[in-house]
Amino acid sequence: MAETQVDGLKTPALTDGEFQDAVSDPAKQEEKKKPTALQVAQLLESKMHELSASLQKDETLFAEKMAKISSLIDELIREVNAK
Repeated sequence: MAETQVDGLKTPALTDGEFQDAVSDPAKQEEKKKPTALQVAQLLESKMHELSASLQKDETLFAEKMAKISSLIDELIREVNAK
């Protein structure tokens, strides 16, 4: 879609007197706004995969930090027992 730019303003270009992305029928506008059940399901699945990956990463980081803390505690216990 071609655009007209004037001093910081952008306006979609007209084709035969109508905007390229204009929808004149209100029913079509309503349909355009509503996602289908399949789209909602795909979006939910995508978000679930993102959350799962994020949780897995967080769990890995947590396990690494706990291992470091555990080794520090073991080292402190050895130092205390050695004295």
